[in-house]
Amino acid sequence: MPIANEVKKRFNPRLFLIRLGDYCNLNCAYCYVNRGQGEISTDTLDTLIELISKWVIKNADQKVYIAFIGGEPLLFRNKIDYFIRNISKVLKKRLNKVSFKIQSNGTLISREIVSWIKENNIRIGISLDGPEDIHDHVRRDMKNEGSYNSVVEGIRLLKLSKIEPFVITVITRYSYNKIDRIVELLNHLGIHHFRMNPILPIKKEHQNLALTPNQFFQSIQQLVASLIKLNKKGFKIKESNLENLFAAFLGLTPRNICFRHPCGAGLDMLVFNYDGRIYPCDNLISNEFIIGNIGSTSDINELGSSEVIYKLISRVPPKECERCGLQYLCNGGCLARIWNEKKTINGKSSWYCGFYRRVAPYLFEILLGEPEFIKGMLKSK
Repeated sequence: MPIANEVKKRFNPRLFLIRLGDYCNLNCAYCYVNRGQGEISTDTLDTLIELISKWVIKNADQKVYIAFIGGEPLLFRNKIDYFIRNISKVLKKRLNKVSFKIQSNGTLISREIVSWIKENNIRIGISLDGPEDIHDHVRRDMKNEGSYNSVVEGIRLLKLSKIEPFVITVITRYSYNKIDRIVELLNHLGIHHFRMNPILPIKKEHQNLALTPNQFFQSIQQLVASLIKLNKKGFKIKESNLENLFAAFLGLTPRNICFRHPCGAGLDMLVFNYDGRIYPCDNLISNEFIIGNIGSTSDINELGSSEVIYKLISRVPPKECERCGLQYLCNGGCLARIWNEKKTINGKSSWYCGFYRRVAPYLFEILLGEPEFIKGMLKSK
């Protein structure tokens, strides 16, 4: 079977997301995690250590990235510590082939945690949605108090220790027309690299924050204008999705697996859930997308024969996509958004279709009008 052979050829996961549990100290308006009492066990961590170590040793020529997610991963710091300490004992000199990352809401960072991050050579991503009025509109704690000041203090402590956090900013209907203020803040905080994600409205209660394709396009226009302005003043600040968007537009290989076709879900990335279930993507945490179980897997290679991965890679966009000149760029859109819109992956995302139809001519316009900006953004590709 050609598709089955393609899966075997492409199955080469290098990004492992370990979802430690559901607990979180915030109550963000757009959170898609179903709150529960789940937490990963040390037995499950031991099995994961064995599986991932075996994979690293077998694939000695490539780097493996392990990201701890939640909930809020710093609430599971003891589990992260346990995992890093024990996989280090197994891998020893091969540990230089592994990179650890935490994606945090940034509210729990203290001097002690900064020292721990530095000691373990952990990269850290922080969620910051903009200035205080924007951030606190959607990212509040369990007492309904804003989290902005705690996050900014956490970033300050990281920067004092020469740790460069990567910032993720979620754009909503409330913030899409305030991008200049968001970029200005990030630059002021000394952030050099960030990612601006449109909200993925997985739950019904997210709809009041959801962006239209045109609103996200407008946010991209503001983003480009802000970055060009800052770059011309000598500030070095980049936005990851824009880099990948231009790379894809120019026919280069995007770094971000979400911009590739087929995307990296289940091929370049695996998600190990705290309950033992394994998924292809952290936005496809659903019974329909279970590709295996940690406890019944003896080798990561076994997951490459999953029926779910076969279905993902064999997905065929509708006929209208074949007639579209932007198919190479979009290919029907993000699988998670297609699933969210239609409860099937065999279709296209109307949202992405509307967005790409607006943004593609604009990318061409920027390419012609600001070649130095594009060159600087893609120079490392």
